[in-house]
Amino acid sequence: FLLNYYAESENKTLRLEYSKELITHLLDNKKYNDLIIGLNYNNRLAGIICGIPLDINHKGRKLKCVEITFGCLHKILRTKHIYPLMITEIKRRCVLHDMDLAFFGCPLDLPNKLCCGTYYHRDLNIDKLLDADFTYVPENMSLAQYKHKNKVYDLNIKLRKMEEKDVLSCHELYHKFYQKYDIYREYSIEEFRNTFLLNDKCIETFVIENDNDITDFISFYYLNSQVLNNPKISSIKKAYVYHYVN
Repeated sequence: FLLNYYAESENKTLRLEYSKELITHLLDNKKYNDLIIGLNYNNRLAGIICGIPLDINHKGRKLKCVEITFGCLHKILRTKHIYPLMITEIKRRCVLHDMDLAFFGCPLDLPNKLCCGTYYHRDLNIDKLLDADFTYVPENMSLAQYKHKNKVYDLNIKLRKMEEKDVLSCHELYHKFYQKYDIYREYSIEEFRNTFLLNDKCIETFVIENDNDITDFISFYYLNSQVLNNPKISSIKKAYVYHYVN
């Protein structure tokens, strides 16, 4: 359902392709499974909206929050004023769990926004991305110049995958690093382990170790794009930088 109706580019050539592993990781919380709401229409899934509980630290205050995500309706229902009812229902359920603050992301420049961010893309396989209309060569560059600009150099950094023995050190390192920001997500030890160690099919984490001490770590998650109406390319594999400490 998400693949067919959730996030599509304006020119209708690309769709986000959430893997089952990533969806399971994001929504696997039995304590709050009533925050995953599906809409049934003629015995078929026609709408979905989900709440993911989060512990947020905002300027030293710990807040119990919920992230609203995967809000999606079938195209034939989008003019029926159903989505506001779904938001009202998930709001009611959040209040029952004593969650008084919800947030969501969107591509629009809304008033009273809490924070904003920018996505920067690094093209690794330029020829494939050009064939899929995912990227373009800037007007002031030749193709050779653009490939040279995006060339990946070997920096000889000794990264290795995170292991069980690294979890406590990385958890402590994470919270020390992010305390300098006004707002960040807090993880319990178990949440940290489940996110960064046990979900390597959708989230991978690497560390740098010096003299038996973890000094840096970086993680990324896979979120591919399905390529539409292209006989040569069906999917683009993408890695999004997640949390890191350096």
